[in-house]
Amino acid sequence: PVIKMTGNRSVAKTMADSIDFDCSGVLTAGDSLEAAGERLLRQVILTASGKLTKAEIYGLGASEVVISRVCDYL
Repeated sequence: PVIKMTGNRSVAKTMADSIDFDCSGVLTAGDSLEAAGERLLRQVILTASGKLTKAEIYGLGASEVVISRVCDYL
C-alpha cells in the first residue's frame, strides 16, 4: 500500500479522495513535528494491520498522480 500525504492544506481539501495523511498543521496551525510523526506512525501501523488506503479503496493504485508535479511552480 501507498500512504499519500501532504503538508498543503489546500491539496488535502481538493484531493481528499486521494490523500491519506494531512500534516499541514505543522506548517499552518502550530502542530508539533513530533505529534505529526506520532499520527503518521499510527497511520502506518493501521495500514500495515489491514486498513485500506484511499488508493486501495478507490482502486487508484500507486501511480495515478505525482502530486508534486501538479503545481506550476515545481
